[in-house]
Amino acid sequence: GGSSEWVARRDDTGRWRIDLLATFAGGFATPLRLWLEDLGEGVEADQVRTALEVHRPSLQAAAERATEADSPPGRSRELADLLGYVDSDDA
Repeated sequence: GGSSEWVARRDDTGRWRIDLLATFAGGFATPLRLWLEDLGEGVEADQVRTALEVHRPSLQAAAERATEADSPPGRSRELADLLGYVDSDDA
């Protein structure tokens, strides 16, 4: 009986694709940030940060969606924390 909202984007070929990070990142923001914290500094942490930075537009879209009234409390903050950690060179 529930409803869902999906975020779609056009790829380079003009086809519409579901943007999984923009759609679901809110639920993964805290675990991803904690994983980055646990990795500390080093090559592996840099690789994860780089991978997330490539998908920054999707994460930003998720953060913007999380400001809506029906979003779980704290979701917007969790995404902002993740985005800040991804952007930080000294995280």
